[in-house]
Amino acid sequence: MRPILQVVVLAALLGAASASALAEAGRGLTPVAGAELRQRLPGAHLLFPEHGATPEFWEEFDPRGTWQLIGPRAPIVGRYRIVGDRFCVTLEATGKEICRQLLRDREGRLFASAWRSPNTMPERVEISKSPEP
Repeated sequence: MRPILQVVVLAALLGAASASALAEAGRGLTPVAGAELRQRLPGAHLLFPEHGATPEFWEEFDPRGTWQLIGPRAPIVGRYRIVGDRFCVTLEATGKEICRQLLRDREGRLFASAWRSPNTMPERVEISKSPEP
């Protein structure tokens, strides 16, 4: 069994519920501090480079607190705020709040915990301050 799979299976058996616990055990990821989130997210795009050079979707963090998930369908819209070392999005359509972490590996690469499920392994991301991804 591959080492990362062993960690995931072991964490599931032990009842580990957070993406950051799985991530830290599997990849040596550490949370990005709230102060850095407040500096880097407003006015930024969160890109998913493993989806190709032209991303199919990305997240936009407006400096005024508006958040959008842009993709092939109509955008998903909400508001974001930074709480501790997590960024939380309240979806406009449902009012549901989803809190996630930005994580850094030993090489300095960034990962974000998945917004669909808190138990999903984090995805590799990049932050861009450019007007378009």
